[in-house]
Amino acid sequence: MAFWETIQGATLDAIVGRAAYAGPAQLWAQIHRGNPGPTWTSNIATNLDGGARKQLIFGTPAANGEILNTNAPEWTAVGADTWSAMTIWDAVTGGNPISGRWPSAPISIPDGDVLSFPPGAIKPDWLATGAGLFLNPIKNKILDAVYRGVSYQSTGVWVMAHTGDPGVDGTSNIAADASRVQITPWGNPPTTAYPRTIDSTSTVIEWASRTATEVLTWVSFWSEASGGNAIAREDIGSKSVTIGDKLRVTPATSRFGTTAVVG
Repeated sequence: MAFWETIQGATLDAIVGRAAYAGPAQLWAQIHRGNPGPTWTSNIATNLDGGARKQLIFGTPAANGEILNTNAPEWTAVGADTWSAMTIWDAVTGGNPISGRWPSAPISIPDGDVLSFPPGAIKPDWLATGAGLFLNPIKNKILDAVYRGVSYQSTGVWVMAHTGDPGVDGTSNIAADASRVQITPWGNPPTTAYPRTIDSTSTVIEWASRTATEVLTWVSFWSEASGGNAIAREDIGSKSVTIGDKLRVTPATSRFGTTAVVG
């Protein structure tokens, strides 16, 4: 599923602490028989219950960064139609688009058949998990905000060093010196062009004096100075430090993007 552009910007603001975001109280699904177009209002499948939107309800995000529908929306075909896209909205009519979903190929719905989505069939997998991409803890916070209306805003972005891959939760191979350094500032709003990104004007991250002798290979990004939610991770190569050394890194992830953390 892909976020609508305004949602992309709002969630990036929440991740870096510029502003809180909470999604709508209710979500509604619209079926399209073709390309929804630039405003997501084209090619509505009018033979599926007259083109009506059906409510979507999502459960609490799982630890693996997924959120699934808990109800079973369905549409009855009065005349044959096609499912080529699903868009999700914040109102039963009108309103604002939230996200969209496209099947791997258009699916024909014969006259009299029912297009149904049982619980667990709709998975808004916002961001893939992997090196250089957003991590499960922050994915869950954003999925909760977008699809369940739970407000979220970090207090900023902090960086922590690791001796190996931090993993999908950011908690593996934490360095003996687990101190975090804040990335500031995030004064500029997200870009308006797709895909949305947001940049910090601080391009260098520095620890004035490390407290342990070790080899550092990764950094992770967090929503708080301690505790909080892991946001992203990045391979920084191999950096040997001894007690008292200054550590300076220039990570590509001083820019966060809506489909990945990009350089």
